[in-house]
Amino acid sequence: MNLVDFHYGWLIEIVPTAAGYQAICYSPCRQRFVSNPQASEIDAFYAAKQEIAYQLACRSLTQALQALYKAGCLHLDDWKRLQQSLTRTVKTESRPNRPRPNRQETTEEWF
Repeated sequence: MNLVDFHYGWLIEIVPTAAGYQAICYSPCRQRFVSNPQASEIDAFYAAKQEIAYQLACRSLTQALQALYKAGCLHLDDWKRLQQSLTRTVKTESRPNRPRPNRQETTEEWF
């Protein structure tokens, strides 16, 4: 049975694989990504939460750049370069998963 949970409106499904556990995540607008294999369900869930936070931060930066451009605070060429840089970063397929923090956490804090 797969573990399913939500984080900031994203659906996270933890599935067992031959290499461990992977998180399959779906955004409210149907964007999808799959995490790298993790040793445990908890680690897979943590990796999913990190990636969701990253995706939300990139979306916020995109909106901020757009607002700055519309307000006349950015030139068109600067806006294009910054937007392209952000888009290339977001579309990078294999970003290494960051390690879990070095604090003791219970299962309730993860879910």
